[in-house]
Amino acid sequence: MRFNGFVGALALLMAGSAMAADAPPSTATPVEDVVVVAPRDDAIEAFVENVTAADSNRRLGRWTKELCPGVIGLKPRPARYMLGVLADTALRLGLKVGKPGCRANALIVVATDAQSFTDDLVKTHPRVFNASGVDGPVTRGKAALKDFVQTPRPVRWWHMSEVVSAETGKAIDDGRLKVRSMSRIGDNVTDDFAYLIVVIDAKSAGRGVSMRGLSAYVTMVVLAQVNPDAETGSAPSILNLFKDRDVGAKPADGLTSWDWAYLKSLYGANRAKKTRRAPRRDVRDGMKRELTRPQE
Repeated sequence: MRFNGFVGALALLMAGSAMAADAPPSTATPVEDVVVVAPRDDAIEAFVENVTAADSNRRLGRWTKELCPGVIGLKPRPARYMLGVLADTALRLGLKVGKPGCRANALIVVATDAQSFTDDLVKTHPRVFNASGVDGPVTRGKAALKDFVQTPRPVRWWHMSEVVSAETGKAIDDGRLKVRSMSRIGDNVTDDFAYLIVVIDAKSAGRGVSMRGLSAYVTMVVLAQVNPDAETGSAPSILNLFKDRDVGAKPADGLTSWDWAYLKSLYGANRAKKTRRAPRRDVRDGMKRELTRPQE
């Protein structure tokens, strides 16, 4: 099933309608002011290792095609705000964002019973959530899909990637790769996000956090394939949103300097390097440069 058919089926499952990307021109990406002085290399490396969730091919995924986010289950005003934060951040990273009415490839669903919804969704559309990567999207695998379905979280997400030729930028539909040249230092393919689903539990996600903070959290997990069990430690990150809330600490209210440094470094990393660990090192080194620059 193609994703546009998947979106249509989802719209029937939900009591609301899908709102495609429509970013208000005046919306600014919220970035929390965090003063970071000479962060330690091991702290940055631990952050990258814990946050980054590679797919079953062990490659880093990211958006290269036009991003078209859509929201189901939110009232128009908060939906527009969330989409605006996401679109503004994507544009700052150099991504293309679809105009209103585009076919959604990043669907954000707010469900009153996220557990039942997610379980029914995967059972109803098993091909869309194909965890094997055979004749379908590349994902994090069967164990990760089981975790996506069975582990209650305020926000859960599932990325699906396509194998793309590093030379031509075209998707490889039949699983066979034809290249014009061979290289010992460069990879022949990359894994680019094809589409994703984010499921927000309306009850648990809406308690004790602002729409600004929730929108920034969703933005982070849409633009990067984040490990849902990431332990960010003492690093300031929007990914601590719900953990901070649950222990009585003040939740973040937007993307932090560490979040922005991670995203900027992810989208600047050279994924065509032969060693699949090399892109992670690029992200780590990029974060170090970003976080040691004089703060504006």
